[in-house]
Amino acid sequence: MIVRILASTVFVFVGFVAAGGARAQDFDIAGHHLVIEPMEGYCPVGHNDPADKSIYAMVDEAARGVLRALSVQGDCAALDAFRKDRSRQTDILPALVFQLGLLEGEEKALPMTRQKFLEIMDAALQSQHSDEIWTLAKQSEQAALTRLQAKTRAALAEMTPPDMAVLGMLDHDELGVYIGFVQAVDEGGKPNVTAGVGATTMVNGLPLTVTRTEHYASAEQFRSMTAELKRVLRELITRNEGAI
Repeated sequence: MIVRILASTVFVFVGFVAAGGARAQDFDIAGHHLVIEPMEGYCPVGHNDPADKSIYAMVDEAARGVLRALSVQGDCAALDAFRKDRSRQTDILPALVFQLGLLEGEEKALPMTRQKFLEIMDAALQSQHSDEIWTLAKQSEQAALTRLQAKTRAALAEMTPPDMAVLGMLDHDELGVYIGFVQAVDEGGKPNVTAGVGATTMVNGLPLTVTRTEHYASAEQFRSMTAELKRVLRELITRNEGAI
């Protein structure tokens, strides 16, 4: 059961959101406390305003009962613009989505260390998605990038909104496991492509997925998104568990 849940990494594109305050968000889940701070350069969607709640409902619906959205954070300037005109759908990329992994639809903590969690996650994801990018990166960053470019081009050639293609495992460290993906989206009748990296980790015994999305430009951006997610995970873990 645990392996199935851990392997169900869900990536969510958030096309528009309503802005909330820039305060930390606190959660008490299955007897465990979790704090999610607004990350540098992002502003969080609130949980009280009806428009904000609709965003969380949208994200949860896309997650199909596997994950629950805890915090959605988007570009602050875009959120300010949306505050001034809520009649329009505002592109808030780049964005971060923090989600809790559900076990058979329930919120539960896992009785294991983060290291063990990531070992299980690594094995589960390797059984579902290719790890050739990660394997190549350990030998040559350029070789990994070349292969990632080829996989991205092949995926985009066959995609129409709302298709999504998983590009495989990009990295794995003591903080999390990182999966790259691209998604075709329809923005007001205009096709566009979103690139993203989803990172799965454990914080205070709680299985979490943090997803970073932005407009697709080139395969090189997956490297920078992965690096940013590593910083986000380190800050999240340090804030809740102390220095790593």
